[in-house]
Amino acid sequence: MVTKKTIINSWAKAEILPDDESNTSDGDDSEVEDDIEDLQLLINELPITDLLNMEEYINIDDELITEEELTLEEIVNMVRGQNTAEEHVEEKEDETIITSDALNSIEKLIRYVQQNDLSIDNSDMQNLFKLKKKIISDSKKKQKQDRIDGFF
Repeated sequence: MVTKKTIINSWAKAEILPDDESNTSDGDDSEVEDDIEDLQLLINELPITDLLNMEEYINIDDELITEEELTLEEIVNMVRGQNTAEEHVEEKEDETIITSDALNSIEKLIRYVQQNDLSIDNSDMQNLFKLKKKIISDSKKKQKQDRIDGFF
């Protein structure tokens, strides 16, 4: 096992860091404490009646729950690879596609085939045009206005 002293000596021999930094590892704690004391003095000078001390300020978020704590059963299910009820994503019902979207898609497909000189049979292109006509025809049939007496 490599000790802390071995690592410090290795860095010192490599001469990557200045000499004074290799000796300050023990003094880091005292510097932090000095900084905390300085900050506490500054906080005490604030014109606020309900002051926190520096330790309370630094540790204020320690008790804050940042995510829901898991139960033992949830942890076991995660390890086993079972999904919880919350992880199930409800599938959307199939979105109704309107006629104009369908026609735009077919027109884009036809243009794509024409622009990229795809070697497809004429019968395939004919089928695309037939499909486009069928969609237009069905759309017109649906658009017929019903007579009022047809509802009674």
